Amino acid sequence: MIKAENLTLQRADKTIINNIDLTLQSGELLGVLGTNGAGKSTLLAGLCGELGSVTGRVILDDRPLDAWPATERACHLAVLPQTARLNFAFLVSEVVGFGRLPHNTGFTKDQAIIQEVLDLTNISYLAKRNYLELSGGERQRVHLARVLAQLWPINNQSVLLLDEPTSMLDPLHQHTLLKVVKYCAQQGAAVMVIVHDLNLAACYCDQLIFLQAGKIFTQGIPQQVLTVENIKTIFGLDVLIQPHPIQGYPLVIAC
Repeated sequence: MIKAENLTLQRADKTIINNIDLTLQSGELLGVLGTNGAGKSTLLAGLCGELGSVTGRVILDDRPLDAWPATERACHLAVLPQTARLNFAFLVSEVVGFGRLPHNTGFTKDQAIIQEVLDLTNISYLAKRNYLELSGGERQRVHLARVLAQLWPINNQSVLLLDEPTSMLDPLHQHTLLKVVKYCAQQGAAVMVIVHDLNLAACYCDQLIFLQAGKIFTQGIPQQVLTVENIKTIFGLDVLIQPHPIQGYPLVIAC
């Protein structure tokens, strides 16, 4: 579990996140929605300690985030940023292996874990490829495997934060990736994902929040959050909403 208490965050002396209280429960997949500039990525940066708070604090498993030794924290909290810069010709298996650096589990166990997350993320066929030769979407999937290797084994002490992980992926791999993310929550992890596609969010997330101007506008299950009125208020977009014919989650259709 990770939670923010009265969290206020600034960038360049401008308040981006304003006095937010948020709890991300173990076993829950929380989707964060909102317009560009609403504060989604800044919230994630505050939760992982990348950006220091002006007021408030972040608690990871009942301990203040800044009280955790860096290596120990890395074994419990992993972040997948929008873009991960890596400009060296490592093999994909080596990049995934970077996730094991905080651990002291030995070569044999680490190699088994690397293979396990390569299989889970369906990129075993890329293992011996040069990372620099991959497409943007392939690189995104490699870095998902890397952060899973960092947290492995996934359990109720794991926290996974993802910033627009589907942004470079085709429709098939968007669903494939989010199924893996959902699996992590089902294994007990507390998972937060920033996503722009409302229908993907409705399909996979247990809870949703709409951010507006650095504050939580509304929070709840998809049926509570994805309403015609809320979407009009947040995005200025007229929509129709109907239950998905098979799975029942709210299906958002732009007018």
